[in-house]
Amino acid sequence: MKHCLFILSFLFLGLHFSFGETRLGNYYFGFEVSRIDHSRSYLESNGTSTELKNREMDGVSLNLALNLPLSDSFDLKLAVNRSDFSDDNKSDHLNKASADLIFRYNRIKRDTGFILPFAGLGLLYTEYHNHKEKFHAVLQTGAEIYLHESFTLTPRFNYIHSLLKQEWNHPEISENDFKFDLSLTWLATRKHALSLGFSKHVDSEVSTFGIEYLHSWK
Repeated sequence: MKHCLFILSFLFLGLHFSFGETRLGNYYFGFEVSRIDHSRSYLESNGTSTELKNREMDGVSLNLALNLPLSDSFDLKLAVNRSDFSDDNKSDHLNKASADLIFRYNRIKRDTGFILPFAGLGLLYTEYHNHKEKFHAVLQTGAEIYLHESFTLTPRFNYIHSLLKQEWNHPEISENDFKFDLSLTWLATRKHALSLGFSKHVDSEVSTFGIEYLHSWK
C-alpha cells in the first residue's frame, strides 16, 4: 500500500512540474542510497527432501552510475551496486555491475512540455554471498517527461533475462524478472541535481526507495 501511495504522489507531482533539461544526452555521475525490502525465496535441504521457504529481509543499497553520450541518439550507462540486507537470523549481500546502451528517440512536443522516449539493451552481472555469479540480458523502455525547467519524471520498464540456468529446477523460483522504475529529478542547477527513485521487481519481490545525487561536468 505504501508503494502505491508513493507512485501516485510522483504522478501527481508530474502534473504540476516540467523539465527543460534531461538526464539522457548529458554527461553525469550519480551516487544513490536506497532502502531495500526483499522477500526472498530459497531452497532448504532437509535430509533427502528439499523445501521451498520464504524470508523477509530489509537493508541498504549503494549505487554508482556514469552516463556517457555517444552520439545524438545513443547513451552508454555504466553502474555498480552493493546491497546488504538481513532479517533476525541471517544477513546477505548482493553485488551488481551493469552496462546499458540506450537509444533516444526524437522529442515529442506537447503544449505543456516534451516527452523523450527511449529504449535500451544491457548486460547485468550479479553475485550473491555464497552463491555463484550470474549474467543477465536486460531490455528496457521508458520516457523522460518534461513539464517544467527544473523537474523530470521518468517511468522505466525492464525485462531481465538470465543467461545461465540455475543448478536447481523448481517451478516457484523464476530465473527471469520484470522491473518497474520511477524517478522524479530536481535539476537544481545545470551541474547539480537530486532524484527520488522507486523500483519494484515483480518476480523476486524486491522493492527499493532511494535518493540520488547527480553531477554533470559538461
